[in-house]
Amino acid sequence: MGVVLPECVRKAVSSIFALVKKSDLATLSLHEKLFLLGIARFFKENMDRAYASLTEAEKAYAIICEEFNVQPHTHTQLWKYLQNLSTLSIVKKAFQQQVNVEEQHLFTCRERLPTNWKENSPQFLKKKGLTQTVQYNKAHMHLFHHILQWRQKLANCPLCSLDLQNEKIFYQDDSFIVLRTKNPKGHRERIMIVYKRHQHTIPYKAYEHALTILSQIGREVFNYAPKFVILDATFASINDHWHLVASDLDPKSDDFDQILATRWIKVVDNMYADQT
Repeated sequence: MGVVLPECVRKAVSSIFALVKKSDLATLSLHEKLFLLGIARFFKENMDRAYASLTEAEKAYAIICEEFNVQPHTHTQLWKYLQNLSTLSIVKKAFQQQVNVEEQHLFTCRERLPTNWKENSPQFLKKKGLTQTVQYNKAHMHLFHHILQWRQKLANCPLCSLDLQNEKIFYQDDSFIVLRTKNPKGHRERIMIVYKRHQHTIPYKAYEHALTILSQIGREVFNYAPKFVILDATFASINDHWHLVASDLDPKSDDFDQILATRWIKVVDNMYADQT
């Protein structure tokens, strides 16, 4: 019969019942899914391994990110992802105490994970005549569909595909970038702050920080105007990538009626230098 490998156990568990729900996978961010894909690849290539270290998973994740042409996240962020995957029972954590070495964080997959979306897709299996002989877990297939959907969103998002070399940039940091809008709509200046990651919403603290940045930069950009406003996204043409627009109040602008119909998040009066 040979040796029973950890991969044999994962395969047996997956064939009986699924520990992972589609709803759980749907809650994962893009990089959590890429990290999970890297974990699946690692155990596929090391079938005799029951556990993997976070360092090993991080290396596998970096390769996945290179394949998907995205910037990998930091070690600290991956640790948070691992915590979340453990909470969802997708992985199980363990610890190994080594002599004269710090405690090593280990983990294992609770069940088998597919490592290649294309070769595990129903369409591919049907073409190869393998539909009846190859088993795949539908919940895990959902993971790879989500990854491909995210890639498609990023490719189609105008804010993700900005050519920054040809944009007028006023400010940027690790999270935000402030730049001139492509369409000034008749204004002398019209700017926006964009969250660098493709997200529909952002945490409240980040939101407050964004308002502070846009207010400060706006004072410099709109120094010709007595006031400027930061607008709600009521009439935004891009709804799935967080950003805010700031504009002067020129009554001759093309969108002045629309500005009046939009909720103003903040009005900044340039007459008061200490207002932010």
